[in-house]
Amino acid sequence: MKKITLLFLFFVGIALHAQVGINNTNPRTELDVEGALALREGNALSLTNGNTNLNIGLGATPYSFYRITGPTANFTIGSIVPTTDADGQIVTLENTTTAPMTIRHNAGGAGINRILCPGAQNYTLYGQYATVTLQYNDTQNRWVIINRVDARYGDNIQSVVGTSDIAINTATFTDMTDMSITFTPQHDTVYLNFGASGFSDIANGIQQYVELRLVNVTAGNSVLAGTTSVTTDFDFDDILGSISISSWNAHFTMFPVSVTPGVSTTLKIQWMRSGNFPASVFNSVNSSPNDSHRNLTILD
Repeated sequence: MKKITLLFLFFVGIALHAQVGINNTNPRTELDVEGALALREGNALSLTNGNTNLNIGLGATPYSFYRITGPTANFTIGSIVPTTDADGQIVTLENTTTAPMTIRHNAGGAGINRILCPGAQNYTLYGQYATVTLQYNDTQNRWVIINRVDARYGDNIQSVVGTSDIAINTATFTDMTDMSITFTPQHDTVYLNFGASGFSDIANGIQQYVELRLVNVTAGNSVLAGTTSVTTDFDFDDILGSISISSWNAHFTMFPVSVTPGVSTTLKIQWMRSGNFPASVFNSVNSSPNDSHRNLTILD
């Protein structure tokens, strides 16, 4: 009888460690499913703006997918309550709002409910319908991010190129033709690139300049940055004598601009001439493309 009991327990042990197949009589892994795998959605998680979303409950019956509703401005997720003894539990959150969603790194709420983010830094996802997938790790007693899908930098590039000849002969900042972009940003920081070149009339041998500035129209026409380029100068050489220089070149490269995601924003370039007895400054991209250009690009 004792031998029979031991033999029975042996075969039960084999059965408990056997590979399991669903619609599959020849499973090749611990769980081998022949057909589709459906991960059901739980009730939507209604969250709030700011840093108040802590110890978020997933409901009495845990699911694998949850839609986030509610926020109208930047919001964070600090901690999520896992299912008891749920080592390996996987949850995907979908942000159905247009507000950026930040996952706080190991902060806020009970320790065992917290989230570990890549680089040990808060993790922000941009764009409506962005998703983040988390898995609970019982060894660390924390959630870890295993996947995310959101608006990447470069998905929302805006660009304009000037095609007409323009000139300025005033000491008052004026909008530069074509150098304005209105767009709806997906990130809270965008990067602006601007470049322009041209030439100037020579005026009495005196130095003159072209000044350019970046303006955020949406933020009350605030001036974000400026640059100045010499347009006319004279070089004196013992052999050649006086040599005039009348070209100019100016640019902004990857200049960071703070914006509000989801809010229509207008950025533009303005220019004017300055100096002692200055003359007209030209940007002749049509008639003199070898000498002139102007373009504005926003990386979002």
